[in-house]
Amino acid sequence: MNRRLRILVFTLLIMAGMTLALPALAATKSVKLTADNQFSPGNVSVAVGDSVEFNWGGGFHDVVFADGAKSGAPTADTGVLYSRTFDTAGTFKYVCSVHEASGMTGAITVAATGGTTATTTAATGDSSGDTTETRSMPSTGPEGTVIPLLGGVLVMAGIAGLVIVRRLES
Repeated sequence: MNRRLRILVFTLLIMAGMTLALPALAATKSVKLTADNQFSPGNVSVAVGDSVEFNWGGGFHDVVFADGAKSGAPTADTGVLYSRTFDTAGTFKYVCSVHEASGMTGAITVAATGGTTATTTAATGDSSGDTTETRSMPSTGPEGTVIPLLGGVLVMAGIAGLVIVRRLES
């Protein structure tokens, strides 16, 4: 096999591996917490790996999920952001604990694509200072790691092949 063909083969291995190893570009959807005590929109659909960002637009609010994830203490500061990335399929119901009785509720519907964990991050700008909280849901199996692992193996094989070709020609 000539040098150019070897380089092409190993470069293709690297490209194929990167395609498998790198997750799809995740989307971020926004939900605004309004001064009239609403989530806008209240119900959002996303895919596994996508994020939902909650943005305080007025009023005294928090975001509390039924599974225990939450944005922190209620705050009236506008511009506060709370983001949650969904890596498991399902429906995740949430409320504003201050205005739940008046109907400030919503749900995130996450379509299955093979992930295994859900991570949340909160950044609040209330008077007590900035806080960050990260939570992980339990893993349900290896299906979310097999394809990226295969991609990593292909990348490493391609790099190793290119190094070998280079050394043989030195």
